[in-house]
Amino acid sequence: MILSLTSNETATREVEIVADASEIDLTASDDGEVRFGHEVTARLTTRRVAEEFFASGLVDTKATLKCARCLAEFEVPLTAPIELVIHRVHAPAAGADLDAYVEVTSGTSSFDLGSLAREVLLLTVPEVPHCSEDCSGLCALCGANLNVETCTCEGSSTDSRWDGLKQASTLKRT
Repeated sequence: MILSLTSNETATREVEIVADASEIDLTASDDGEVRFGHEVTARLTTRRVAEEFFASGLVDTKATLKCARCLAEFEVPLTAPIELVIHRVHAPAAGADLDAYVEVTSGTSSFDLGSLAREVLLLTVPEVPHCSEDCSGLCALCGANLNVETCTCEGSSTDSRWDGLKQASTLKRT
């Protein structure tokens, strides 16, 4: 995702940069719970003032996640804000904060947004994804997807190790 820094205009510009997810190293998670296979789009408003470039906007894509309740795969759009200040200098300072303020040498004509876009998108992936708010999950006994079928299991399954707590809660307190 290359942002051009060659504009001599000081006016505000609207920029759209599109890249494949693999180009910015946005791939499947190690456990296979999250997969990316769609294009990543950055829609930015940029402005140059002297030797500084300001860019802000949104970056978005789609991810395929696995529901934590029913294990069904579903697709979810991911959108994250992105802001960046790029400052041209003769020699970048050592140890500069690269999160929001970047120093590049004065001859630099472009900046790769890939790693920043990847980072902000990964931060928007839900830790515990659900295919819907009312997902019923799986039956604890037979494993049936309760969103799709009705469970035929009889009674409820409880772990006998919890019986002592049930008895304690029914005791009358004096």
